[in-house]
Amino acid sequence: MKVLPSKNLIGRVRIPGDKSITIRAYFLSLMHPVIVNNESLGRDARSGLKAIRKFGAMIMRYRGSLKLSPPKSNPKSVKIDAGNSATTARFALGWAASNGIDAYVYGDENLNSRKVGELEQDLNNWGAKIETNNGFFPVSTSNKIKGDFDLDIIPGSGTRKGALIIASANTGLNFSWKESPLSRDHSERMYAWADCWPKKRTNNEPVWIDIPSDASAFAVIACLASLTPGSRMYSKILTNKRRSGLLRLIEKIGGEVTVSKESEWPESIGTVGVNSKKDHLFRELTIKSQDLMDMIDEVPLAAILCSNSNCKVVFETGGMLGNKESNRLSSSCELVKSFGGDAEIKGDDLVIYGKENSIQGGILEDCSDHRIVLAAAVAGACSQNGVEIKNPETGNVAFPGWVETFKSLGVIIK
Repeated sequence: MKVLPSKNLIGRVRIPGDKSITIRAYFLSLMHPVIVNNESLGRDARSGLKAIRKFGAMIMRYRGSLKLSPPKSNPKSVKIDAGNSATTARFALGWAASNGIDAYVYGDENLNSRKVGELEQDLNNWGAKIETNNGFFPVSTSNKIKGDFDLDIIPGSGTRKGALIIASANTGLNFSWKESPLSRDHSERMYAWADCWPKKRTNNEPVWIDIPSDASAFAVIACLASLTPGSRMYSKILTNKRRSGLLRLIEKIGGEVTVSKESEWPESIGTVGVNSKKDHLFRELTIKSQDLMDMIDEVPLAAILCSNSNCKVVFETGGMLGNKESNRLSSSCELVKSFGGDAEIKGDDLVIYGKENSIQGGILEDCSDHRIVLAAAVAGACSQNGVEIKNPETGNVAFPGWVETFKSLGVIIK
């Protein structure tokens, strides 16, 4: 499939439900009945749904929504295939450790090549028994956590923190933490709003959760709008500050972004519009740790955005990009250079030397990182000659139906 140079992309975009919040809602249902609307249908979210079913959750369709209820009893042992979803894998470890379930958590080639990270030590210190494959998935867990737990999370991690909040909510044990930089706060927002954390609620009425549209998927559209001539796109999406770093970057390099907030609790939601960039002044800036954390999943997109704008941007990554579906420090740099842009790595920093119309195009060979695939698609639309993508379906992990969405906006795809 080849994404060709495109322009005048105008319209309202329907964005699928946020997968991070969807998975959190699924795991909430292990503790309390939940009715979920607009859930993500992507592969990672499906892995989350399969995981809670393995743990005994009851799942049924209810008036077009998903009705999920806690298990009547916990399994003594379970095998969880988390697929590509590190969020599912880590949350499964937190849930198993809070119940003393013997669990074996594994995934696909991507997940099994990723480090479990500090969560292994966290749960061991809390009283569980965690055994990894030399620090990587697959992971086995046994024993039940006990006592209260206090932790410094550096650097911040939304999935690490979320797994421990699940364990705390289920057991009633206290979990307190400090983190820097601040990571996404969906878990504490949702579980506090549902009155399941820090103390579990007592009534059994289902909690209704409307999943907002995915901020990371809209980031793809935002870059597409900013980089293609005559374009204007908008959508009602999640506008959580910890997920809006890329929108702020678009503004910092001269792009046009409008945000009309509609709610702040339990999640920040609003209508966001992005117009084709008309400010062509050269800018030089540094993206430090907190701003980087706020676009942690969008760095490949950010690299393409900056590469095709008049700017020099230094991303101070502090080692935060290494434990993803690929090493996104090196893969983002190589992506820019392979399409004709100018980038380099200095220590842990990614430096983009941007210039308008610098992206020529090229070929993205088979790539297992969905964020790289989506960034390549945006590069094709704003390039001189187009970008051929060998496995476009990989992008559906983060943005289900992205090819159809691009076509509906007028992006030329062959």
